[in-house]
Amino acid sequence: MFTGIIATLGEVVTLARRGDSARLEVRPLAPFVDLAVGESVAVNGACLTVTTVAGALLAMDVSHETLERTTLGRLRVGERLNLERALRPVDRLGGHLVQGHVDGVVKLRSMAPSGPHVELTVEKPREAAHLLVEKGSVALDGVSLTAARLEADCFTVAMLRFTLDNTTFRDRRPGDELNVEWDLLAKYVAANVAGARGGIDEDFLRKHGF
Repeated sequence: MFTGIIATLGEVVTLARRGDSARLEVRPLAPFVDLAVGESVAVNGACLTVTTVAGALLAMDVSHETLERTTLGRLRVGERLNLERALRPVDRLGGHLVQGHVDGVVKLRSMAPSGPHVELTVEKPREAAHLLVEKGSVALDGVSLTAARLEADCFTVAMLRFTLDNTTFRDRRPGDELNVEWDLLAKYVAANVAGARGGIDEDFLRKHGF
């Protein structure tokens, strides 16, 4: 479990395909202290398990499912990444509950300065319309954000310039793809409502990990 508060940026060292999976090596710009093999790290919002720690380098295996559902399979050597270690029970919950189970990929439509913020407009897939409300939470590339405005096919978030400067969003441009994880509570509510109506949507439940 994570909170969507990015600890540091990292850099892709290698992404080696192995059949239908891959091995990702990352160099955190600020090394994680006491990181052990077997720990979970969110990489651009996708939860991965650390398989090797060699000095400042971390290696993680990326499953076929993760490659298919996220942008990780399209990473390039030298590309920057958002990194977050798993939440400890004693940590402050500065963002919202983020599983690191990416629901899919959405496209960034625009970025516009707005006072101390930058407004990002992101596409909203029709099948996810019921999973987002105004002032509700969403994780984009692992960053915890709040939906400020909703439209029929998109939503807008207001990002602090500090967040922009200290995450991969400083590299993002309109048209870029982002990993999205819809709010965990919204997904459970949606599943329960579907059940109460007498027709649980099995495809929906399967897609969102229920």
